[in-house]
Amino acid sequence: MLMMGGKKFANRILLGLCMLFVCIGFFVVQLPLEQIYDLPSCASVSYGDLETLKYKNISIDLEGVTDTQNTLSDAPINATMTLKAFGIFPIKRIKTKVYKKRIVFAGGYPLGMVMGSNGVLVIGGGQVASEQGDLDGIELKKGDIIKKINGETVLHISDIAKILKQNGDKKMLLTIVREGQSMDVTANPLFDTVAQEYKLGVWVKDKIAGLGTVSYVKPTGRYGALGHSIIDSDTNMIFPCFVGKAYDAKIVGCEKGLVGKPGALKGVFNGVDKPIGTVEKNNKFGVFGSFDKCDRNPTVMDVASRLSVKPGKASILSTVDDQMKEYQVQIVKASKQKQQDDKGMVVKITDKELLEKTGGILQGMSGSPILQDGKIVGALTHVFVNDPTKGYGMYLDFMLDN
Repeated sequence: MLMMGGKKFANRILLGLCMLFVCIGFFVVQLPLEQIYDLPSCASVSYGDLETLKYKNISIDLEGVTDTQNTLSDAPINATMTLKAFGIFPIKRIKTKVYKKRIVFAGGYPLGMVMGSNGVLVIGGGQVASEQGDLDGIELKKGDIIKKINGETVLHISDIAKILKQNGDKKMLLTIVREGQSMDVTANPLFDTVAQEYKLGVWVKDKIAGLGTVSYVKPTGRYGALGHSIIDSDTNMIFPCFVGKAYDAKIVGCEKGLVGKPGALKGVFNGVDKPIGTVEKNNKFGVFGSFDKCDRNPTVMDVASRLSVKPGKASILSTVDDQMKEYQVQIVKASKQKQQDDKGMVVKITDKELLEKTGGILQGMSGSPILQDGKIVGALTHVFVNDPTKGYGMYLDFMLDN
């Protein structure tokens, strides 16, 4: 009898455990665990963004910022965001920079840019017509940046010509940057019998020009454009921008995009003698500088954190003819991205008018701001070569951070 009683007790315990596991499983399947674990470990949010970060059966606690802190400064406050299942069990912690409110003027209009390199960029080797025949120049590599010659700073091609004229046939010391590393090399100038002057025997450039779309302008006049870098076509490298000028631009036409052949906007600079601002930085996340005035597009918008961006309806601001318009798109994918990158969203053009005009995303539309739920969330960056109706977008967080 005692053994029978013990067996029944054990069965009850086993049944109870099974019911407990079933209950736990029921609650777990009610949680969006895949979405939660996909969130990055670090993020930036505006105080108002917290209302949009809602997940089923998940509560959000923000340690380090209280509801009474309505006087947050423009500088962010470091906090910890904790996501709790059913308001009890912590399942994700995110280091968070909390801003009071980030607002920008929306872009969407074309911008002409002329950038000068911080030094002179070597784009290839050349030969010099000498008395001994055609001689190869010094062994500089494509992509090297000449910073100094004989201790003198070099910013323009004319600087090299001036130093060569003064130097004559004497050996020279060149300070260069190669693959991010500074080094010194020596060179013997070659006398060109045709040009009747000394040369290094390399092809160089000191500036580059491009056309893109403005993504945003801060109230301070600081702007971001393109959503990707300007690449030098001769070296296939990010052009090392030192200083540059920004110009008003006008779109005069476009070449429609086709499968396997991306199209492009055609534009011209307006008032090349009257720059409207500066170009100061060219990197993976865009081209950045300052405008003298920021009244081109007076539309002020809140910046949304990438945590709140979701697949679904959205729009872009872009200029593909003589005026800027808002066009409908679909955000097909919105990766939360644990590291900063330029391909966080997949965007599909759905606007019939835009598809009729362009066939999809064109070169030159890069930088067009992406809007969702009344906020600016990112910028177009790249077009899919095999499907010009689709392309990548970058979250605006990353542009603002860079």
